[in-house]
Amino acid sequence: VAGWWDFAYSLFAKYGRYAITHNESENGMGLQVYPAWWLQSAEVGFTLWSAAGPNEGVPDPAVGGQHWLAVADDVAPEHSARGLFTLAACACVGALSFQLGSRRGARLAAQSRSV
Repeated sequence: VAGWWDFAYSLFAKYGRYAITHNESENGMGLQVYPAWWLQSAEVGFTLWSAAGPNEGVPDPAVGGQHWLAVADDVAPEHSARGLFTLAACACVGALSFQLGSRRGARLAAQSRSV
């Protein structure tokens, strides 16, 4: 696990501050630049932004003009009811597990004090 943390810190050190740090010398840092195709994309909307807003892009016709959040509109009602039931069941199981764990912890704490 320590190796993964070292790797994560090295990524922050190399790519942080909107620059890519190759080494610690005076010239060891290069600028991080967004690709031109991304900056000019209407779907990203970077060229359409203004201080007054709106700060969002327009859907790309090549993608079908559908926003990724619009996928939720395509869900059949029986699937959303099933999803809500599953969510409620998971919440109940979580609450019950919390209560049981709290009671067991209190019981073990009382036993350790009495010993």
